Parts: sequence; structure tokens; C-alpha cells
Amino acid sequence: MSTQGEPPAPMGPPPGWYADPWHQAEQRYWDGGTWGTQLRQTQPPPPELPSAPARWTNDSLAVWGVIGALFFAPAGVVIGCVLLFLPGRATRGVVITGVSFGVMLVAIVLLGG
Repeated sequence: MSTQGEPPAPMGPPPGWYADPWHQAEQRYWDGGTWGTQLRQTQPPPPELPSAPARWTNDSLAVWGVIGALFFAPAGVVIGCVLLFLPGRATRGVVITGVSFGVMLVAIVLLGG
């Protein structure tokens, strides 16, 4: 209750931890009249996962297949055949295998095979 001459105390949420309206943390302390500077996280941040080691990707196989097709045709044929059986890479496998066979055919013709 207020005494005569004083305005009534504003009605608001009781003091406690609430969602931080400034999004600097999960919660900020409300003292019943103003937001405090105390912040807290309700859950610890998730641990960082170690990064996976670099691996050969289907795209890197395709690049090596092109290099093999142009400079060492039998390697291009092998890599192209591998790509034929990888999901979503069959078209690249056909192209690399075809180019490799074409390079070998041109080499045979030019060398008087």
C-alpha cells in the first residue's frame, strides 16, 4: 500500500530470471523494476566437434579423372570407371572414360599404331 501523496508502485512481474530482451544471453535478472546487468545461460553451450579430416571427394576424383584423361589416359579410364558407380557422378564417369579412350585412340593413330 502507498502512503498519501505517493503514487502506487507499478505492478509488474515479480523479481526473477527472465528471457533477456536484448538477446545477449538466455536470461537476464529483473529486480521488479529494472533489468539488471546479471546474465546467465540456462544450458551450457554445446561442445565444439572436432573437424573431420580432409577426404577425397567425388569432385576431386572427377578433377583427377580429367587430368588422367588428358595426360595419362589409362588412369583416366580407371577413375572414370570408379565414378560410374558413385551416386550422382555417373555422367562425369562416362565423360572421363570416353575422353580417356579418345585420347588413347588419337595417340595410337598419331604414333602410327
